[in-house]
Amino acid sequence: MSEIQLFFITDITNLVFAYEHPLNEEWENKLLIKNHYTYIDDKLLRYLADSLEWVNFSVDEKDVVYQGLDFEGVNTLYPNQITSFKKLILAWIVLFENANQTFDLNRFNQTQTFDKSTVLTQLYQLVEFCQIVENNPNKCLVHIGL
Repeated sequence: MSEIQLFFITDITNLVFAYEHPLNEEWENKLLIKNHYTYIDDKLLRYLADSLEWVNFSVDEKDVVYQGLDFEGVNTLYPNQITSFKKLILAWIVLFENANQTFDLNRFNQTQTFDKSTVLTQLYQLVEFCQIVENNPNKCLVHIGL
């Protein structure tokens, strides 16, 4: 099984919880019961890495913003940041909609086979999360890396 990256929606007021608790099974179970969440295949997300450099993510607090996703840390997208991420994911969806049912992606001379339906399901879920955050000023999208 491939490693996964976790994305979830939470209230901005609850965000400090994500930064102060290490990701372990007990913490994860508590978190996922209360929030909308999805997993993205790590190898897929890393394939998208170059384009993710065009998105501003926040870390620890709203005032600390940097470009690109920290694949091994905690990243946050607030309502004022989420639209660029959503547009990027929508662009990848258009590309993957044209793929064969199973397809290979190559990154750093390592080839990984993906299932089109699985990839599109994961990306559509992210877009849905982005829309929730866009329409709710008290929500944010959090990514917890490996």
